[in-house]
Amino acid sequence: MRPQTEGRICSGSRQSSGALQRVSRLSSGPGPEMAYALVNYAVLLCSFGLMDEGAALAFELQGEVDNGSRPDVKHISSLCRLCLSITRIEADEDLALSTAEEAIELSRGSSDADSQAVLAGALLTKSKVLSSKGQDEAACRFSAEAMTLLRTLSVGRTLFSLFLAHALDTHAHHLFEANRKPESFSTLQDAVGLWKTLRISAPGPIARPLAWSLFNLAKFRQSGANRNVLDEELQIARTAVTVFREVSPLDAPGLGDALYLCADRMLELDYNREAATYAEESVQYFREARQEESGMEKYALDLVFSLSLASSCLACTERAGDALEYAKQAVEVQHERKDTGDAQYDPHLRKLLMDVVFRSTEMDKQEEALPWMQELNHLGDPEEMRDGRSGNPQPQEKSRPAVTKFLSLARRLVSATLSEEESTQHGFRPLLRR
Repeated sequence: MRPQTEGRICSGSRQSSGALQRVSRLSSGPGPEMAYALVNYAVLLCSFGLMDEGAALAFELQGEVDNGSRPDVKHISSLCRLCLSITRIEADEDLALSTAEEAIELSRGSSDADSQAVLAGALLTKSKVLSSKGQDEAACRFSAEAMTLLRTLSVGRTLFSLFLAHALDTHAHHLFEANRKPESFSTLQDAVGLWKTLRISAPGPIARPLAWSLFNLAKFRQSGANRNVLDEELQIARTAVTVFREVSPLDAPGLGDALYLCADRMLELDYNREAATYAEESVQYFREARQEESGMEKYALDLVFSLSLASSCLACTERAGDALEYAKQAVEVQHERKDTGDAQYDPHLRKLLMDVVFRSTEMDKQEEALPWMQELNHLGDPEEMRDGRSGNPQPQEKSRPAVTKFLSLARRLVSATLSEEESTQHGFRPLLRR
């Protein structure tokens, strides 16, 4: 185990050791009831976000079970390893992978439902770790096996149907990452259908996973689709927004994502006013998400995207002034991200600055556009954008005609506003010679 991981688990152990005090008094180790209760407690700790504490409890219980002399609790060892591996997926991938593999080995030889469920969970965990390492095809194989096991286990068992729905979501993600998109799409459709069925008996708890499944399904695009198909795709995105609104507590980033997707689809279909409403609401929820702990940096780029899209939507309405303000705000938030190490920082900023210049000149505010034009000029040669190196926070890249239009606009703006001496002073003369 890595020293830093051991330290975190030991720290969590000090906070959760009270649950094992009575167990330590039993030289033979915990009985089945106590062992199951402690595993459940570890799972509850994890569900409240106390991953280190949950991992510590699972780790200690695993040691008690492995070192004890009671054969009636030996099968719980694999469950402890599964719990530990799940808690370490983001904190320590190597530990998560090794403990998942141990759980697989311990449970694969048993045919009872509990062991098969642990096996399925461990296979899914291993698939997630492999996916995060870029081993997408291998991840697909393990998630597919887990899905097959859970399909069998879920016959007549609602609880296992819940696990199956999660497995379908996970397998669809791995398929998508492996560029097997038709299979991913059909798997997601199965997941959405199952979540909808489960929601009938448990509407509250199922709302969040159903909303995310719908959102992921709505992101798929059919090539060469006609307007009717595009409207159907939009309807899925609308449904995702509706379900996200029912999630409690509020999932602000999820709702912001769904609203953004809807706005993008609406703009494509020329539903401009409605698109603007959804885009502005997306901005609102990403602002809220940034107020959460560690959210300021985590959701900054999402906010940039939403501000940029809101500007594009509003530019298609009579609210040109608001479109300009959103474009400026997008640049301001992007400036806050300067030291994040994002390789696409400059290309994104270049596109955002172009939007401000466009919006300003469209409103005959040439003087106001000049400082933004000057910053854009300092970023480098705008001609680079002809080669598709611009980057774009919106879903679709600016076309070359749009870049040509911008360069022509920039030349007119500089020529009409500045003298030749001023143009040279501000570094605009190379632009005028293009």
